[in-house]
Amino acid sequence: MKTTEISRIGTHPLDELLRTDRLPHIWCPGCGLGTILGATLRAINKSGLDLDKTIMVSGIGCTGRAAGYVKLDSFHVTHGRALPFATGLKFANPD
Repeated sequence: MKTTEISRIGTHPLDELLRTDRLPHIWCPGCGLGTILGATLRAINKSGLDLDKTIMVSGIGCTGRAAGYVKLDSFHVTHGRALPFATGLKFANPD
């Protein structure tokens, strides 16, 4: 499935990528993680990536909760291991 710009009236442009049943998020007001997640999802949406081949890797803590809010396959890994884990995924499956 390719991402597309959504122009339906009454929906958020990122609803296609969000698990709306898990919203509102639990991050503290003003922490910025919601803004970062929104920017990340807009970048994914505009990139045209195949969502069936896109994975989100997250660590622990507040930022790790981001993977739970998106409609992508995801891996929740131990602290400090998200980048090495994601690199291993890419090496194992370059597509």
